[in-house]
Amino acid sequence: MFLIIGSSLYRHLSAYILEQSTKYTDSIAEQVQQRLNSTLSEIDSNIQQLCNDIQIQNILYRSQNNNVLSSEDQMTLRQKVMETLNYTDAVQQIEIYTAASPHQIYPFAQKSIFDFLTKTELDLIDEQNGKIVWLSNTKQENSYIRAGKRLLLSDYQFVHGGYLVMLLRPDFLEFFQEDFQQFSNSAVFLKDTTGNLIYFSSNNPEISIDTVTSKSYRFVTSTSAYTNWELTICIPLDLLNQDLPWLNQTLLATFGMGATLSLFFCLLIARMISAPIRDMKKAMYISQWKASEKPQSILEFGYE
Repeated sequence: MFLIIGSSLYRHLSAYILEQSTKYTDSIAEQVQQRLNSTLSEIDSNIQQLCNDIQIQNILYRSQNNNVLSSEDQMTLRQKVMETLNYTDAVQQIEIYTAASPHQIYPFAQKSIFDFLTKTELDLIDEQNGKIVWLSNTKQENSYIRAGKRLLLSDYQFVHGGYLVMLLRPDFLEFFQEDFQQFSNSAVFLKDTTGNLIYFSSNNPEISIDTVTSKSYRFVTSTSAYTNWELTICIPLDLLNQDLPWLNQTLLATFGMGATLSLFFCLLIARMISAPIRDMKKAMYISQWKASEKPQSILEFGYE
C-alpha cells in the first residue's frame, strides 16, 4: 500500500515540479522579450521626435532642390542629432540621407545609403513608409542591430524627405546575460525574421550554438509582436529536473519512516488484541488440565 501511494505521489509531484519549472522559464523568456520590445519602442519614440522636428524637416525639404547645405543647416543637424544621441544611450550612430540620390547630409561624409543598407533592406524601408524597420547585423562587424526609417515631412503634405539610419551600441543586448545568470550552462540567441543570428550568449564559455541540441536542452521560444524577431532560451534539462532527486529521497525517507511506524503500531495493536485471547487460552488450558486431573485424584483417595 505504501509503495503504491508513494509511486503515485512521486509521479504527480514530479509532473507538478516540471510544470512549474516550465512556466517559470516561459515567463522569464516573455519578460525578456517585453524588455527588449520596450527598449526598442523607446528608441523609436526618441527617433520619431527627431524626425518630426520642424528644423530637420525644413532642412530635408530644402535639400531636395539643393544638395549643398549651408553651414547653419549643418550646425542645426549636428545639434539635433547630438541631443538625440545624448538622450538615447543605446544608439551609437545616426545618419541622415536625402530623398534624392540618396546621399548623406549628416554627418557630411557624402556617402551613399547603400554603404549602410542593401537594396532589399531599402525596399523594405520604403514599403513600411515611415515606420522604423529593425535590421540584423549583416554588414557591420561591431554592432548587433541596425535600423532604418523613411522620413515623411508632415509639414509638407507628408512628402518623402529622406532616410534615417542608425546603429545600436554593441553592448545593447548584454542585459540578456544578467537576466540568465541564474540558469547555469544556459544559452540565449536572437534571430531576425529571415533566421539570421543577431545575438548569441552563454554563461558557459564551452557552449556554442552548435553544441546546443534538443536532447540535452529545453528550448523556450518567444516571438516579438513588435519586431517579429525570435528569442530562444536554452535551459539544460538537468537544471529543470534538479529537484526530482531531492523529491525522490524525501519521499523514500518519509514513506520508510511511515512504514516502520505503521509496522510498529500494527504489532503493538495486534499484541494488545491477542493478549486477552492468549490469557483466555491459557485459562482454558488450565481449566481443562484441572478437569482432566480431578478423576485421578478421586481414585487415589478411594472414591468411586
